[in-house]
Amino acid sequence: MNNINLIGRICEDITYAQTKSGQTAAYFRLAVKSMTFRGETRTDHILCRAWGSMAESMRERYKKGSKIAVSGCLRTDCWKAKGVKNYVTYVAARRITPTSELFGQDDE
Repeated sequence: MNNINLIGRICEDITYAQTKSGQTAAYFRLAVKSMTFRGETRTDHILCRAWGSMAESMRERYKKGSKIAVSGCLRTDCWKAKGVKNYVTYVAARRITPTSELFGQDDE
């Protein structure tokens, strides 16, 4: 089963693009706090992507610094450029929710 749920802050400006089929795509990084095996806090910056109406609603609702919950699955894209195989792994968002809707407030 390939499911991932994250809560964090959008840590850079969201990039928007049009796919070849004309669908809107949103690309963003989510800063997510986690714990190391030694008990130290660290922040991971996780690449996320959203498409279609979800990407369009992001344009109106979210910006850098917004705290959100993202549910989706992990995807890896692969392509060749100049004879070198490249990979990128990201969260393909199925649902994006502001944390204020989940918890009643924008908790720290």
